[in-house]
Amino acid sequence: MTDTEGAQRAERFRRDIAAAKISTPAPGRERGWAVVGVVAMLAGIGVAIGAYVLSHSTTDPLQQRDALVVALIGVTLSVSGGALFLRYSLAGFLRFWLARFVFEQQAIVDRVRATPPE
Repeated sequence: MTDTEGAQRAERFRRDIAAAKISTPAPGRERGWAVVGVVAMLAGIGVAIGAYVLSHSTTDPLQQRDALVVALIGVTLSVSGGALFLRYSLAGFLRFWLARFVFEQQAIVDRVRATPPE
């Protein structure tokens, strides 16, 4: 394959993507949500540690049970933040991977079409 064929295929791929009218996500928004996920993870860890300290600093069973509820909120916040971070950090990678996969599949189809039948 020559460079001009590759450039033509890339240009055709760009035109096909533009014709599909797929909206491109705002990269700042995705990065913002990933940062929110990291902050939620760290805040959840802090809340859970604070609840641990609170539950061990008193002998009142009612206050200890309240600390358990706060600790569960911290764990929930941390897990939710982790899921949010994972979703938005992998989105860009998977989008690139899918575009590359489609491009390579189109290259294979072009090669098969160019091969004369036996």
